[in-house]
Amino acid sequence: METFFVACPSGHQVPVSINHSDAPVQCPQCDGMLESGMPRTSLSDTGAMRILEASELAPPAPKSATASRPCPICRTPVSEASAACAHCQTYLASPPDFLRDLA
Repeated sequence: METFFVACPSGHQVPVSINHSDAPVQCPQCDGMLESGMPRTSLSDTGAMRILEASELAPPAPKSATASRPCPICRTPVSEASAACAHCQTYLASPPDFLRDLA
């Protein structure tokens, strides 16, 4: 059986079995109680979140958070990234440079 040593509050070296590393240990010389502090070999996601004190996760952002504007013709909401209205096919983007030069 594999063991490791932990110092009690009085400084005595107390042998602790790896199988009992989570349980409190009593020092045989001074009868003081101590935690062994043996790190666990694996940590679950839930355990990590508890360590970080993040018991509740932030809710996901709504999917409809994209910016939109109303079409000037049919008033249908149109994404800011769209160049034309999907409902009435009205061109919404600014005219290309070559058309501005013709005016």
